[in-house]
Amino acid sequence: MDCNLKAIFWNVRGLNSGTKRTAVRSVISAAAPGIVCLQETKLAHVSDAIVLDTLGPSFEDYFFLPAASTRGGILLAWQRSTISISNPLIGEHHVTALVTSLARDGHWWLTGVYGPQDDDAKLEFLSELHDVRESRIGPWLIGGDFNMITSASEKNNSNINRRTMNRFRRFIANEELRDLYMHGRRYTWSNECDTPTLVRNDRILCTFGWEIAHPHCLLHRLSSAASDHYPLLVDCVARPPGARHFHFERFWPKLEGFHQVVSEAWASIPPDADPFRRTVTRPKATARKLRSWSACSIDNVSLQLKVSRELIARLDAAQDLRALSLLET
Repeated sequence: MDCNLKAIFWNVRGLNSGTKRTAVRSVISAAAPGIVCLQETKLAHVSDAIVLDTLGPSFEDYFFLPAASTRGGILLAWQRSTISISNPLIGEHHVTALVTSLARDGHWWLTGVYGPQDDDAKLEFLSELHDVRESRIGPWLIGGDFNMITSASEKNNSNINRRTMNRFRRFIANEELRDLYMHGRRYTWSNECDTPTLVRNDRILCTFGWEIAHPHCLLHRLSSAASDHYPLLVDCVARPPGARHFHFERFWPKLEGFHQVVSEAWASIPPDADPFRRTVTRPKATARKLRSWSACSIDNVSLQLKVSRELIARLDAAQDLRALSLLET
């Protein structure tokens, strides 16, 4: 997998004018992604000239879903110098293709989506994505404007279709997808009124296999005045490891040997007349000893806790949709 991947997913609300394409190009140029997926292009046909004008000369290859009249449309483009994208599948609301890195072995599936507005069509849209997943097994990244939310907290008012919301959440759980955390932001769209409606319509989902292959991946919401939707940047550029932070586990004091380790570590620092040095050196020594003790004695307790938390989270999500069985409770 390519650890230097950067990809932008963005509902641009039309690429019909040169002014709009110039504004979009400035955002793309600053972010320097290798893959760009633009939704709601409103273009019945996409030409080399339009791609060049919108994305710049480094994006020579692309697939597109034509707009229906002036509605919808998806453009998926990439830089051929680092990435190869092939085997396109063009659906009614998505563009899916196989991504292969030229720098290293491995491939994965990419789907760019623009979800429908109609509630009944949204259910057909989710069924279509399910079929895509069934026919293309492997690591999968899916992103764009779904026109759906997963919880009431993703909209700043109470005008919510809970039936559609619950179906979307069930789709994510059934397909075993992970919702990439969006750093520093909460919403991705605004109607830009004086008292705005704010919604997180846009998101990035991925399978566990894709996430494992891209351990440095971060999702950012970029700023732009070119659309009422914010661009989403998936940034998987490898970063040097930072300083290792000490994390105290709450269950440690309940385990045998904890108090002895702390006492021995605290006493291992020779007496010092300077109280400030004592305040620094003794906690540092204790942290080192606890790390070592944890690694040797606890084995996979932390992993078991993570699995338990994930199981509880899934049961909580299931309980929103149905009554839990006696075994589940």
